[in-house]
Amino acid sequence: MRVEVPAIGAPIVSALAFRADVAGLAPSEVLAAVDPLSSVAAPNGRCALHDVDTAARVLRSKGGGIELEEMPGVDVEAGEAALRLTPRLYPDMATAVVGVVGEAGPASVGGVPATVRVLFTDLPPPATAELTVPPVPRIVTLGGALPAPHSAVSAAADLEVAVAFGDGASVEVRPYGATLGLSCPVGDGGRVVIPRALLSRVAAGRRFWASFDAVRRETAALALAGEPGTVHISVEVRSSTVMELRP
Repeated sequence: MRVEVPAIGAPIVSALAFRADVAGLAPSEVLAAVDPLSSVAAPNGRCALHDVDTAARVLRSKGGGIELEEMPGVDVEAGEAALRLTPRLYPDMATAVVGVVGEAGPASVGGVPATVRVLFTDLPPPATAELTVPPVPRIVTLGGALPAPHSAVSAAADLEVAVAFGDGASVEVRPYGATLGLSCPVGDGGRVVIPRALLSRVAAGRRFWASFDAVRRETAALALAGEPGTVHISVEVRSSTVMELRP
């Protein structure tokens, strides 16, 4: 479940659900392989680059893969939005991940919902899970300035970022039309310093429109009667500002 709060416009909610037959990955790594927007992780308290294409090639080289199956009968209630997931063929971008997923949204809502309810209507008996939506982290300043939409950010020096509600959050930079992104965990006092070397790798000597996001994800593992294995539910909140990244 994703709740996105853009700098301009109303919050947007969307949902994705699937069963997965997995080889070569730990359960905690499956969502990142299936959903590219969840694929950037910041390990060990440091900034990290992630290339979706490279991750798929590595998985294939190890003989691994993910076969997806739609998880039918899943409804999501988020504020005034009622989402009914429908089947969709997973995009043929990486042969390491194939199959069908259930998808709903994006749908606009009047405000960030306080809770999310997931209804499993096809289980015998039907089940409901309710999760609290965490506070939305927000970028307060970039390089000491307010993050005005469509303004410019330089990759020629380290970039200091200040984040409100940053506990357990990360800052992500995602250039449009590229598979390479970066993520940095928010440190003490809501501060992040993105190294110039990593920004330069992402900019690759060109000007890009990029989304500068503050993101927090929380996951719950549930055992539901009638569903084999463990059901993992992830709730992500994301505030985003589109800016021009310059070399």
